[in-house]
Amino acid sequence: MKFELQWWYQTLSQNIGITIVTGRHFVLEIFSDASLTAWGGFCNNRATHGFWHPKDMGRHINYLELLAAFNALRSFASGFCNCSILLRLDNITATACIYRMGSVRFKSLNDITRQIWLWCESKNIFVVASYINTKQNIQADRESRNLSIETEYELSDSAFHEICYRFGTPSIDLFATLLNAKYRRYISWKPDPSALTIDAFTLPWKGEFFYAFPPFIMIIIFLNARFQSGDSYSTLNSQHAAIVLIFAVNNSDKAFLKRFLKGIYNQKPSKPRYQTTWDP
Repeated sequence: MKFELQWWYQTLSQNIGITIVTGRHFVLEIFSDASLTAWGGFCNNRATHGFWHPKDMGRHINYLELLAAFNALRSFASGFCNCSILLRLDNITATACIYRMGSVRFKSLNDITRQIWLWCESKNIFVVASYINTKQNIQADRESRNLSIETEYELSDSAFHEICYRFGTPSIDLFATLLNAKYRRYISWKPDPSALTIDAFTLPWKGEFFYAFPPFIMIIIFLNARFQSGDSYSTLNSQHAAIVLIFAVNNSDKAFLKRFLKGIYNQKPSKPRYQTTWDP
């Protein structure tokens, strides 16, 4: 209670908030949803999702809906400040908690709601939670039920600690998510609650002592990027052989790579070594 009273006193004294009475312009409209296995978010035609940490998987769905909203908010609005944002949720309890800035009945819901508002306060963001029907929340709902684990492969902690012992502690993890990041500074391949930014392939790596354990999906992205830059089928095939040898790719993933290379061959078949053949 003392903390809440101090917060109200400081906020009203500083008069820093965006007015909550008059109409406002929302710079973002963020949709979020949660299932018992994952969370999903959608904003401006961009989607993201993530699996729950083991400590959260047994939580009540109302708590997970609030956590999903918080994750989606941090994923899409981390670069914004001094603005208003509209959150769209299909859970009435979660919507009410954000609207009322807490819960007087359930401490866990009050705690996560407080985290949301403290994060918003640090950026001078005012959020408005609005309830929508699940049928209107299709994209976020689909993401929350995405069971694909291609992005969650990770090196075991013991192996990572051995690498750090032998080579030193990295300054950044280039291919990670909130769930499997090995270092506090990391880059994700899609919008992520705690990532510094997204898509490590678009950033300069010079000057960073980086750690990289790309998920399998990145292999296809890498090979496709090499193909678009002009690599021949034979070059890609050599890179494919090296990848299979180094990463010990399983049989199903090998088949996927073979189909990819077959498509490359059909588009850009190997040329003969010699343009003409000598015939005595």
